[in-house]
Amino acid sequence: MPSLPFALWAEKYDWAFIQPNFRGVFETPEAMASDVAIQDIMDAVDFAMKKAHIDSSRVYLVGSSGGAMTALVTASRHPDMWAGVAAWVPVFDIPDWYDFNLYYPHRKYNSQIISALGGEPLPDSPAFDAGKKRSPSTQIHQAKDVPIFIAHGINDLLVPASHSIRAFNILAHPSDTISQEQMNYIVKEQALPEGLQGTDQDKYFSNGDPAVVFSRQSNNVKLLLYVGVHDMAYNPTLLWLNEQRKQLAQDSTKVQ
Repeated sequence: MPSLPFALWAEKYDWAFIQPNFRGVFETPEAMASDVAIQDIMDAVDFAMKKAHIDSSRVYLVGSSGGAMTALVTASRHPDMWAGVAAWVPVFDIPDWYDFNLYYPHRKYNSQIISALGGEPLPDSPAFDAGKKRSPSTQIHQAKDVPIFIAHGINDLLVPASHSIRAFNILAHPSDTISQEQMNYIVKEQALPEGLQGTDQDKYFSNGDPAVVFSRQSNNVKLLLYVGVHDMAYNPTLLWLNEQRKQLAQDSTKVQ
């Protein structure tokens, strides 16, 4: 099971681990980051908070691919809940990803998008509006105060790395954003353009993890590009989350 490393970590370090179904495969109106799917996640967290001894300063959210998209939407809708959110290879904008998949008609994803949204997400259509409502692109700015780790394989042909870069650009300081020209180069060449300033080192990645090619921190968001496709690395995710703490209201000192 893909989530087994998280369960093993939770057992070893006494974490509470929840894996919500959030309405199943993204092919019905109730799935794909719908309002009810987001509420399912929040209800699951609320249940855990009531039933277990949970440190409310250490509530985390992690997802990959469609789960990462859902994680970013959930963080946007409920930013006060999370001490840290990790999103690997997320879909940033559903209508844009639909257009991208038109070049790959053998893939199942566009038929699933149509089923979930009730039609093709063409401009000025109800399905387009529904797709935008379910996308991080229209709301991630609401999560600007949440520590967010976004990682993407530079060789990903399923969801282009531009999806993660665009999310980063919204949350980052304007001086730290990545230009459209640089973004296009990364997607086309699967390499970094000359002059893009960043680091290829990250303290959370070890020898057994994918090779880091670019990392940049700005405000509360961190973008990391690595040698890989549509996948994720577990240890860096858990090590990063483990260091995140949310300052609670009662811990704050009011300055007179």
